[in-house]
Amino acid sequence: MKCDETKPACLRCTSTGRKCDGYAAPVPKKQRGSEKSESPDLDVSSSSNSTVSRRSTRSPEVCHSPSYTPGEESIQFFWSTAHTSRAWQFGDDFWGDLALPAAHIYPAVQHSLHAISTLYAAYLRKEHAAHPSQGVLDTPTSRAAVLRYNAAVKLVSDDLVQGKLPPQVVLICCILFVWLEFLRNDFVAGLRHLKSGLLILRDEQQNIDGDIVHMFTRLQVQATIHGCPASDFNSVQLACPSEAITRDMPESFQTGAEARHYLDSKQVSIFQLIRQKQKFEATEGPTATLSPEWPQFILSRDSRLADLKRWHAAFRNSPGLWSTSASGADSVRVLLLAMSYEMGVMVMTNLFSESEMDYDQYDSNFEHLVSLAERVLGYYSDGQSPQTNKTGTPLPMFSLDVGIIQGLFYVTLKCRNAGIRQRAILALKLAPEREGMFHRDSMVAAATWKMRMEDLWRGSSGDGPGVVNDQIPTSARIYREKVVDADFERIPARVRFDGGPGAVVGNVACEIHGLLSRFGDMI
Repeated sequence: MKCDETKPACLRCTSTGRKCDGYAAPVPKKQRGSEKSESPDLDVSSSSNSTVSRRSTRSPEVCHSPSYTPGEESIQFFWSTAHTSRAWQFGDDFWGDLALPAAHIYPAVQHSLHAISTLYAAYLRKEHAAHPSQGVLDTPTSRAAVLRYNAAVKLVSDDLVQGKLPPQVVLICCILFVWLEFLRNDFVAGLRHLKSGLLILRDEQQNIDGDIVHMFTRLQVQATIHGCPASDFNSVQLACPSEAITRDMPESFQTGAEARHYLDSKQVSIFQLIRQKQKFEATEGPTATLSPEWPQFILSRDSRLADLKRWHAAFRNSPGLWSTSASGADSVRVLLLAMSYEMGVMVMTNLFSESEMDYDQYDSNFEHLVSLAERVLGYYSDGQSPQTNKTGTPLPMFSLDVGIIQGLFYVTLKCRNAGIRQRAILALKLAPEREGMFHRDSMVAAATWKMRMEDLWRGSSGDGPGVVNDQIPTSARIYREKVVDADFERIPARVRFDGGPGAVVGNVACEIHGLLSRFGDMI
């Protein structure tokens, strides 16, 4: 085999299990990094043109490299403890075939995985329980993780300057840095890394493994939905990296992962349109609907709805996904896809609703969304506790990927049927602790606040939920919620919102205890 000159070991050898004799034994690198606990910053706008190969391994034992034994226990911990939390049934190929093998070749990846494992240990020890929800996680264990994180960032920066790091490895590091910052509750820093990775993909996509491309697309969907106020994702239309791969919709899908890739690319355009419309309305004010640009927004909405329907036709035409012989995990994938589709259709259908009362005609759709989430939870738990599972598959504690939280939260925002809302909040309480940027307890706090406020303004005592079929009048409805002043530790988040015509209050702000900082605009 011809040497591909990748150091410390030729990938053409190591990727097939051979020993590379092309180099002398590498000198172990010393850990480099700052002793500070602040988030490191990284400019990854350029890199070399070589790539790193996919390896067919799925366990750290197989891809063990004697050159980098420090941190091996941490990588094993990552693989075993965080196994079900890496992704909500999607994205395992990235972790098993790309990230783990790269950790045994590139110290920057190894340090990143070690830092993630250390943060997991902090959460397993419940160090975050007494931490103020508005602040970046700062505990003894998390500070140790940041040291490794700093080391990884410095290694990437140094290797980029020297032109030694392949773009694919830089992108793997970007994904790990994003997850590190999400776990630390620093969304602004995490989104900076995400933006850097998207810019690299814009120029290097033809040389990058598809699993990495799709990981970035799913993160882009999260960032756009989340609406972090300090994020470019609210105002700048960054290209969807999966769009070039998923441009032509097939008649059917072979796997759940394939169906997910096509749906993700549609979701990026859906939620980008929402943010674009919000920005336009904020700029134009009350005359926005009279602008000549307004009909174009309606046409764009119709186009996206048509794309969703084409996806759904292919989805329904994929018997392999709906087979009764499919495993429980396959069924969960189908349910999660159905949730994403239903939410996308609901959001686009009601994008130009003139009244919050319009949502009342969609109670059956909201109930369907909640039922899908309950079925997902049923695969993992008995409905009483996420720790009591029925299949032997533990419910994810944390996930970089999204699952059921954002769909359930959408129901609590827009559905005014008290019975359906209560079911959605109960399901939220049983969801994983975190799904990427979406934190369960924070979503529960916001959902409970909104339901209680609207119930109070309707004329109820405010001590509990109202009568299930007692309609909430338009004057008691809350909408256009936007989180403000939520970036100070130990101070409750404040949410500014509007009330409907004849509302008891106008544009006001209200404190919500337990709501995570930087939550942003609610859809």
